[in-house]
Amino acid sequence: LRSDHLHCYGYARGTSPNIDQFAKENSLFLNAYSNDSWTRPSAATILTGLYPKHHKTTHRDDKLPSDVVTIAEYLKDQGYFTAGFIANGNLSHVFGFDQGFDVFQEHFNLEENNPLKQVVLSGQINKNTFKFLDQYITRKQRKPLFLLVWTVDPHEPYAPPNSVKKMFDINKYEPIDTYVTNLVYKLRVGTIKPTPSQLLYIKTRYDQEIFFNDASFGALIDKYKKLNLYRNS
Repeated sequence: LRSDHLHCYGYARGTSPNIDQFAKENSLFLNAYSNDSWTRPSAATILTGLYPKHHKTTHRDDKLPSDVVTIAEYLKDQGYFTAGFIANGNLSHVFGFDQGFDVFQEHFNLEENNPLKQVVLSGQINKNTFKFLDQYITRKQRKPLFLLVWTVDPHEPYAPPNSVKKMFDINKYEPIDTYVTNLVYKLRVGTIKPTPSQLLYIKTRYDQEIFFNDASFGALIDKYKKLNLYRNS
């Protein structure tokens, strides 16, 4: 998710009304930098506070070391209940990212050859997260909660659900297949050479996925408010 495709960072399209509202109510960082170019080392840095050279989770076969302390482990030691709902296979328990979690649900199928069947969209992740929250809120001796929700849309292949597939005047642009495996890589190396209109088509598919994810984010915030969890979160 690029910041320059969010309306709160000046993007012309209204891709992110819920994130925009959240930014108005909270803090908007103008300068933020990923510590790596792909998910696993970036996620490891977010969850440990360490640079990749220190958590050493930088290659395809690397696993987060068990002696590295994650925020989930730290907060669990401080009396928190910790729950994670994960849609990206790079954060799988196979790679050690379940450290410190009381509940850790993975929502993906990496054994599928078809990348479209590997992905579980944010709307479904919300359903499972909401089910957990409804149970959590009824507990009499309720611990404070650390909740990690890691979705995977927007992400190639760009295959937004039907509810958003006609948004942002996409019919104005020349169509191109955005369901291609490794689409961004093939664009970068020139295997796929889109026309200017097709490039706008690809960006519009990307924006549609952002809009869908933003709606899911808004629904999660609304759920927190309905459960009276938001004010103290």
